[in-house]
Amino acid sequence: MTAAAPLMAWEVSYTAHVRNQGWQSAKSDGETAGTTGEGLQMEAITMTLTGTKADQYDICYRVHVSGIGWMSWARNGEIAGTTGFSLPVEAMQVVIVAKGAAAPTANPASDTEKSYQNSEKIKLAGHIQDIGWGQGEQTADQRNTATVGTTGQALRLEAVPPDQRR
Repeated sequence: MTAAAPLMAWEVSYTAHVRNQGWQSAKSDGETAGTTGEGLQMEAITMTLTGTKADQYDICYRVHVSGIGWMSWARNGEIAGTTGFSLPVEAMQVVIVAKGAAAPTANPASDTEKSYQNSEKIKLAGHIQDIGWGQGEQTADQRNTATVGTTGQALRLEAVPPDQRR
């Protein structure tokens, strides 16, 4: 993930739960969470804002899981996804909102929803099965929630954020 001002400026820590590996160590500053080139699915993720903006903003995120659909919004380190069921994450949405503000409620979040009109810019990308990095890259701002991945195509999301060295 990167942001319009790069996500790294947000000082975000994130951890992926990967099939056959479990929870990986925490990543930050654009490091890749998940795997690429191994055919392993990401099954869950946690994200936490750190640094000076953490007391002013919340990071809200949710995942679309195969066989389940869009799951509820997680916030500030909560688990989004499943563990122990071998269900792949297919897509993810992220929005940064003012501390305590509501996450979007539409399913999936839409660009007309008012509950997050004061959200901050964030750019989201991921590594998608058979596609690679960058497909589905979107920027969230006051009118949009960033979404990456696919739904209804049975393609797993394998890693986030993009490797900044590519």
